[in-house]
Parts: sequence; structure tokens; C-alpha cells
Amino acid sequence: MDIKKVIIKNTLDEGLGSVYERVMLGELLEDLVNELNIKSVLEVACPFTKGYDNLVLMHKGVDVSVYDAKLDLKKLWKFKKKPNFLGNKPTKKYELVWNFAAAQTNPKVIEDMKRYSKKYVLVFTPNIFNYGTPFHFAYHLAANVECTHAERGSKALRTTLGLKSGLKKAGIKPIKCGYFDVPWWPDTAASFSEVKKNVFRKDISSGEQKIKDTISKSEKAEKYLELINKWSFLEKNPIFEPVKFLFAHHQYVLGEV
Repeated sequence: MDIKKVIIKNTLDEGLGSVYERVMLGELLEDLVNELNIKSVLEVACPFTKGYDNLVLMHKGVDVSVYDAKLDLKKLWKFKKKPNFLGNKPTKKYELVWNFAAAQTNPKVIEDMKRYSKKYVLVFTPNIFNYGTPFHFAYHLAANVECTHAERGSKALRTTLGLKSGLKKAGIKPIKCGYFDVPWWPDTAASFSEVKKNVFRKDISSGEQKIKDTISKSEKAEKYLELINKWSFLEKNPIFEPVKFLFAHHQYVLGEV
């Protein structure tokens, strides 16, 4: 079973950009867990991932738990294999505790992660230096709507230096950092439908004709994976390392408690 195709097949409705992000995140998580020989993982606060990206770790036999105080992750789950859904705050510690794109809007998440970790903390935040950031600012200026995207909150925590500093303030020692989710397209945060609705004031359903898919979800997942592998050249080729910060949609810092 190709776990990447399983994830893609069940998240196609999120769009290619989000699916690309999930595949790259899964690869990064798997590499780190293998490198550090991690056996237990907790994801804290999952408004964007819904916990789905842990599936690659569960497939490898890692003991995975997920916790979100505001979401019913069990109800949102789309896969046959399930993690440990925590209904209340964690009562034990895990070898690795991680979070995706919540620390910049709620820095307290970092302290919570430290509290639940016996060894490592891994934090991801949006990259403010991505060349799509000016487009995001322009969208909100033109649309005059409050930002609910992940690309808000602390500007400092949306940089690798600021994120490392945030971990240090929480008493966590940064040991590794880098960029990930590095496709060639910009991270504008706002979708085309949002721009159409809020800037051009057009009904997103008007004039659109629904066309029945002629290929199955499995076939579509196969095509998506082919595109992702093709378009991950910035992500995986070391020659692009000096310019990654301009294209990366996210960065991460791994810390030791």
C-alpha cells in the first residue's frame, strides 16, 4: 500500500497545493522519526492538519496520539487506521511532540508542547519571506476582510531565527531547522474562490458548470503524485538551497527539551 496515495485520495478536495504540502510533510516527519528513532508521537493543536499527516508514521508502527481542544478529530478522521484520539489534555509524555502552523497565532502552544515532551519538540510555521506574502497582504487590503489564514499572528515566529528564539524562551534547545513545502508557486494563502468572492464580489458558483469526473479518485491520486514528484525539484535539489527561503511556504525548528 502506497500511503502517500491513500492520503492524496482522501484529501483531493483540498486542492493540489495542500496535497503537495501533505506529501512533503509526511516525508519530512518520516525522515526525522527514522533519524531520531522515535517510537511515540503526539500532535498538539491540529486546525490545519486534522491529524492526517501522522498516517505515514502510523504506517511505520509509531505510536501516535492527536489532541486538539477545539476540534473533534475523531469525527473528522477519514482513514481506516486510527491514532489515539485524546479527548482531554495529555496525561503522559511523548518522545516527539509536534505542531503545524498554530504557534504564530498562539505562542502558548510551544509551552504546551514542551510540557508533553520527554525528548523532542517540532514546530512548523508559515514562512513570511515567501514571495507570495505581498499578494496575501494585497488581498486583505483589497477585500477588507479579517484574516483567518495561518499567515497571521507573530511575524517573528514566521522566520527561522524568530522561531528558534521562541523555542529558547520556552527552555527548548533548537538542534535543527530548515524549510519545507517548497513548490515553485507562491503561497498567497487566499484561494482563487476567496479572491473572486471578496475582491470581485462575484458568486463563486455563478456561471460554473459541474463536469462529472471521468477518472476515479485512485487515478487522480496517481496523477497528483506524479505532479508532486515532478514539482518538488526546489525541495529536494541541494543546488536550490540558497533560494529556498523565497519559495518555501513553511519552515520548521526541531528542539530538545
